[in-house]
Amino acid sequence: MLQFIPVYLSGFFLSLHYAAVVFVNSSFLGQFFSPEISSFLYVLGAIGNIVLLAYVSKLLNFFGAKKFFYVTLIIDIGAILALAFANTPIMAAISFIVFASVSLIIYYVLDVFLEEITNNDRTGEIRGTYLTTLNLAVALAPLLVAMFVVDSDFYPIYIISLFLLSPLLAIGLWFKKEVEDKPHHPPTELPWRRWWSNDSVRRITFARLVLESFFAFMVIYSPIYLHTILGFQWQSIGVMFTIMLIPFVIFQWPVGELADRFYGEKEFIIGGFIFMLTMLVLMPFLGKSIFVWTIILFVSRVGASIVEVSTESYFFKQIDATDTGTISIFRLVRPTSLAIAASIGAVILNFISFEKIFFVVAIIVALGLREVLPLKDTL
Repeated sequence: MLQFIPVYLSGFFLSLHYAAVVFVNSSFLGQFFSPEISSFLYVLGAIGNIVLLAYVSKLLNFFGAKKFFYVTLIIDIGAILALAFANTPIMAAISFIVFASVSLIIYYVLDVFLEEITNNDRTGEIRGTYLTTLNLAVALAPLLVAMFVVDSDFYPIYIISLFLLSPLLAIGLWFKKEVEDKPHHPPTELPWRRWWSNDSVRRITFARLVLESFFAFMVIYSPIYLHTILGFQWQSIGVMFTIMLIPFVIFQWPVGELADRFYGEKEFIIGGFIFMLTMLVLMPFLGKSIFVWTIILFVSRVGASIVEVSTESYFFKQIDATDTGTISIFRLVRPTSLAIAASIGAVILNFISFEKIFFVVAIIVALGLREVLPLKDTL
């Protein structure tokens, strides 16, 4: 168990850093840009992340996993520092694009470290524990927003986020040397044909794309809706989001265990999508009630937390640590989902009222449910 501690600790502080600002980035950009331009910046950041992921196998072989971890970490530190002091539109735009492009790459490197030391018959348990660690940090982060964001002054939260990266500089020294030196056999290009021909991997990737699209829509547009349209204060939103994220802490480890030992992942994914779909359909009808919104958001994340750990476990049971090309494709879904959500939002909000965007997300979740039904279970 001790060999997992460096990865778990790194994931915790990285997620606390990332989530501390991810819920305020859209509002921060709104101080400089219109919603349409802000959405376009999200698209550019997602494209930057996609490009890096497309070449990440080659970068891993060039630098080694540990050195590449530090390269991306230092760039991320520079980007978040620039965001803290951004006082012009161009500085805000460039620093945000760099942050959005690089920050998620660090998670990929942690994936490689974790997969290298994971036994396949414990994948659900180990991935469940890892995701629980990440999501404990994500659940705590909105409390930082509630404490440090006052009257749309975002400087303190970016500085806090910067300091949360500091422990990773020391923790990274603990990573096993053999992981850095082992070749990762990068393909000359991403193995799209092999990925497409593997029905299980393809379907679970599409299911994960739907989940990440749900996250992207909610991260970009729900803070704007709750703060700007419904008029909730950041202190209230921070507490609501912390309660909302509790399911990611309490459900993922036991679901991973149950999937490994008794049920497989398919039933959990289907049930989770149904929870999400039901809550999304209700959201456009909710008024300005903090209590009701908190309950609905909480239940939606019960479903999302189950889908997250189940898709994660299912995917990594199909591959091994040397298959970094397929891992790259799987990790492409997060930036791709950000690009999809920002693009759809920028266009569709010109034609529908803001609350109707939750119906759009519900349709996307229904497509994910359809994709999972033919999936072959692991048990």
